[in-house]
Amino acid sequence: MFLAEAVGTDATYYYPDKKRNFNFSAMCRDGSWGFWGEGTCKAYFGSPEYRNYLKYITRKAIDLGVQSFLFGQIYFQDNGNLSKSWAKDIVTEMRKYAESEGKEIVIGAQTDDITDQKYLQLFDYIEGGVGIDDKGEIENQPCFSRWWKKEGDRCWALLWHENFASKANNVFLHLDWSGLQYDDMSRFARMNQKTRIKTLKNLYQHFTSQSMGFLMPYLAVVYDKNGGCYGPAINYYSPDNKYSCKDEDALAAIFQGNNIGNDAKFEKQSVPVTMISGEEYEVSVAVKNTGMEVWTNEKQYRMGSQSPQDNIYWKGRVDLNPEEKIKPGETKKFTFKVKAPSRPGIYDFQWRMVQEDIEWFGGFSENVKITVEPSFRFPTN
Repeated sequence: MFLAEAVGTDATYYYPDKKRNFNFSAMCRDGSWGFWGEGTCKAYFGSPEYRNYLKYITRKAIDLGVQSFLFGQIYFQDNGNLSKSWAKDIVTEMRKYAESEGKEIVIGAQTDDITDQKYLQLFDYIEGGVGIDDKGEIENQPCFSRWWKKEGDRCWALLWHENFASKANNVFLHLDWSGLQYDDMSRFARMNQKTRIKTLKNLYQHFTSQSMGFLMPYLAVVYDKNGGCYGPAINYYSPDNKYSCKDEDALAAIFQGNNIGNDAKFEKQSVPVTMISGEEYEVSVAVKNTGMEVWTNEKQYRMGSQSPQDNIYWKGRVDLNPEEKIKPGETKKFTFKVKAPSRPGIYDFQWRMVQEDIEWFGGFSENVKITVEPSFRFPTN
């Protein structure tokens, strides 16, 4: 449940404890009227009306089974002097009520550049935007360079930086969205699909490897003149395959731990375990395309020998047919002839997919130990 920093002063919501409507105009921080447009203001913990509102809606949510609560831009909502913060009392009251009802909850906050350790650890996690560039890359500094050039400049905090992460219980990150041309989501939606997929994969792997959470984009506002892909409306992103971005399968692949570019899975093969030297045999190996790319001969997708890699005991490569296209989810059965080596012995028969000059990828076929016998056997008495 998102406990937003913005209040709509004309909102109507019944307060049964007092048998009246809440007074949203009384919830505003002084001097914040119209901050997000006409009829808005910054919500303020210092307002008794706002604290009563938070108490009522969070209790109602807990009763309904909501377990996760996130305070939006809490530096707007709380006292600027953290020694006089109301957050501790509010969070403590929420936890006590949940415990009394036998419910477990987690509470997070968007804390921006707050570095007070005691304050940050009031929350189960802190949460904020990533701050990507047009290529999906991130910066290695505490504050995003769009605004921060030197000490004293505005700090849009990059919460994975040790200045913040080392003082918090947990860190969650997302592609920031505000409907502005330069925010994370607008940049992301302007990328081509290959770059979007690469960006999500890299961010997910980068942050989760550091025990931080990365929240995938599912529905978010983008700049209304963005020019990139979009969801149900031109100013909304959605990964759903029924809209233009079509990132749904890529997100699923990331969560499943699959390679979301080239990937392959060995399924089955047919190969004799004994051969006569110099003789030819027909064999087959079936491989499923579990990645996101279409395999074609033109793009130099082939099956290549392994154990050792690039050996020519059988043949070094097995090509696709010139016009063949193996789409994601389809299985390719490579059927071909091999000639048993002239020298008797035991040989490995194993394969893997390759895109020439780019990468080997996917799983290996099961390694078969083939015994090659001499073509002529002396009679025995």
